[in-house]
Amino acid sequence: MYLEKTAETTASRSQIVSLGNHTNAQHLANIAMFTASAINLGVVIAYLLAMLGLGIWLARYIRGEADYFIAGRSLNRWVICGSIMSINVATVYLVGPAGPAYEDGIALLLMA
Repeated sequence: MYLEKTAETTASRSQIVSLGNHTNAQHLANIAMFTASAINLGVVIAYLLAMLGLGIWLARYIRGEADYFIAGRSLNRWVICGSIMSINVATVYLVGPAGPAYEDGIALLLMA
């Protein structure tokens, strides 16, 4: 009877030890995931604060609507040409495939 009791105790202790290791591994994984999430959140908050600061700093140069919408007519033709081309490229490659994808199915959009 004593040997059976000792065998049961030994078996339950080994289960507790293996369960303890599994729990420790899960705990370490949870800490690592929390740390990664905290780092990601910190980067996003830092980016948003930097953009807000840059916007406030550059707002000193905006005197009216013309300064905001057309840069006070101070841009040369190459900058305006580059802006128009980038808008054209974005329209063709990002917005353009939506119509054919609607007509022919989503597989067409995935191939683009």
